[in-house]
Amino acid sequence: MFGLTDQKDVAMANNIWKMLDDMSESNPQEYQQFVQKNMKEGIQDVKKKQDEKNQPYKIKPKIGVCLNMSATLS
Repeated sequence: MFGLTDQKDVAMANNIWKMLDDMSESNPQEYQQFVQKNMKEGIQDVKKKQDEKNQPYKIKPKIGVCLNMSATLS
């Protein structure tokens, strides 16, 4: 079922669907508000992740030593 392999995950998903089905029948207005709220939050999360992807990498320089050496071999 949708890539779920653990039986606990499958049971949890089924419980969520049952809760949503029950809510849609018993209180359609609450169900609609719940879905709208979660859709809005999901869209905001996606936009935030896209914005984070588009940020340039911040590189912290590490202090180090650079030596330039030359030698003549005989």
